Amino acid sequence: MHTKATTEPSHESTALGGEALSEAAMSQTPEQTPTAWAGHPINLRFSVPFFHTRFYLTVVAGRERRPEDRRRQERTAHPVVTVGNALFAIGVSTLITLMGLSVLIASSAIIEY
Repeated sequence: MHTKATTEPSHESTALGGEALSEAAMSQTPEQTPTAWAGHPINLRFSVPFFHTRFYLTVVAGRERRPEDRRRQERTAHPVVTVGNALFAIGVSTLITLMGLSVLIASSAIIEY
C-alpha cells in the first residue's frame, strides 16, 4: 500500500495568501524570502480588527534591489490596477475627505459650542 506524504503549509506560504510556495521559492535562503523584510528602511505593519475578522496592511520601502526581469515578472503576476486596489484607494480617499470635512465643520461657525 502506497500512501502519499502530505505536508502542512509553512508560515511563509500562508503569509503569501495561502498559496503553496513554488520549488524556486522553497530553495531560497531566509535572506531571499519575501518575509525577510527587516532590512528595509521603511517597514510598517498594521493589523486592524473589522467586525469578526482582521485585515492587515504592510508598507515596505527602500532601494530597489531586484533585477529587471524579476520586476517585470512580478508586475505581470501582481498588477497594480485591480478592482481591489481601486476600491481600497476610493475607501482611503473617502475616509481622508470625511476626516477633513469633520475638522472643517467642527472648527466653523456652523456648530456652536
